[in-house]
Amino acid sequence: MEMIKAEIKEVKSKIEIMKTTERAMSDLLLSKQNHIADLRNENAELRNVGKLHQHEVDELRAERKEKAVISDKYGDIAESHKRLLAENRRFRSMMANKAMQETNAATERSELEGEIEDLERKLRKAQKRILQLENWMDDIYSGKEYAMIPRNDGLRGSVLSLPEIPLLDTSRSNKLTARMTSRREAPVERITARTLAELPR
Repeated sequence: MEMIKAEIKEVKSKIEIMKTTERAMSDLLLSKQNHIADLRNENAELRNVGKLHQHEVDELRAERKEKAVISDKYGDIAESHKRLLAENRRFRSMMANKAMQETNAATERSELEGEIEDLERKLRKAQKRILQLENWMDDIYSGKEYAMIPRNDGLRGSVLSLPEIPLLDTSRSNKLTARMTSRREAPVERITARTLAELPR
C-alpha cells in the first residue's frame, strides 16, 4: 500500500513537472510567436523601406536620364546658339558692307551730280559764248563800228561790236558772205560737239 502511494506521488510529481514544462514551453512558444510577429512586422517595414528606397532609386535614375536628356538638349541649344551668333555676325558684316556700298554709291552719285552740274555750267557758259560770237557776227553784217553797247540778251556787261565793213561789189560780197558764214558755223559746231562730248553718258 505504501508502495502504491509512493508511485502515485511520483506520478503526480512527474505530472506537475510536465505541467510546469508545458507552461514553460507554452510561454516560450508564445514568446517565439511574438518574436516571429515582431520579425514579420520588421520584415514588412523593411520591405516598405526597400520599396521606398527602390522608388527613390527609380526616381534618381529617371532624374539622371532627364538630366542626360537636358544635357543633350543643352548641347544642342549651345550649338544652335553658336550658329545663331555666327549667322548674326555674318548678317552684321553683310549689313555693314551694304551700308558701305550705299555710302560709296551716294558719294559717287554726289560726285557725278557735281560733275554734271559743272558740265551744265560749262555748257551754259559755252552757250553764252556762242551767243556772244553770234552777236559779234551779226555786228559784222550790220556794219557797226567798234562801240560798247548795252546787252539786250539778259547777259551781264556789254557787247563789243566790230568796225564797219565797207561795201563791196556783188560778186565779192557774196564770196565774203559765204566765207564768213562757214567761219561762223565752224566754231559753233566745234564748241557744241566738244561740250556734248564732255557730258556724262
